[in-house]
Amino acid sequence: MKSIAVFCGSSEGASSDYREGAIRLGHELARRRITLIYGGANVGRSPITV
Repeated sequence: MKSIAVFCGSSEGASSDYREGAIRLGHELARRRITLIYGGANVGRSPITV
């Protein structure tokens, strides 16, 4: 797999578990050199994952 598309919510969510999951996802994608494609703004989870 060379790239993956992820939709991130536009709010921070009720649990910090979502934030931690987004951070872990971003790190794992970087480790595997997988390009992240996202259609988001600078709100919610989008900037955290990137």
